[in-house]
Amino acid sequence: MTGAPALIDVKRGGKTIPAVVAYTKVGLLFILDRVTGKPIYGVEERAVAQSEVPLEHSSKTQPFPLKPPPLVRTTFSAADIATVTPELEAACKKLIEGVQLGGPYLPPAYNRLRVQFPATMAG
Repeated sequence: MTGAPALIDVKRGGKTIPAVVAYTKVGLLFILDRVTGKPIYGVEERAVAQSEVPLEHSSKTQPFPLKPPPLVRTTFSAADIATVTPELEAACKKLIEGVQLGGPYLPPAYNRLRVQFPATMAG
């Protein structure tokens, strides 16, 4: 969590719903009904990368809110490499060869480099 949850009122379907908002370091915003604790806009479990660390067992899924969309970019792929010049593009592609690329729930790597986007330091 980036900070303390915020208490807000959500207007939906002509009703006012008392809610709590939790904003994560990776740019995900969870909006929950303050009374029931249930997501107002839904949350789904999505498959995420698994840990490669011996004897470590990471969760096969993690929660993602359906709304609102992430407040920061949450993906990075080879298609995102800078193409300012052919030389720069080639150097960047060489730099990420064999590097594990992943999103907000990418576990630590074991014996290889990785790029988590957004980083663990926050979005």
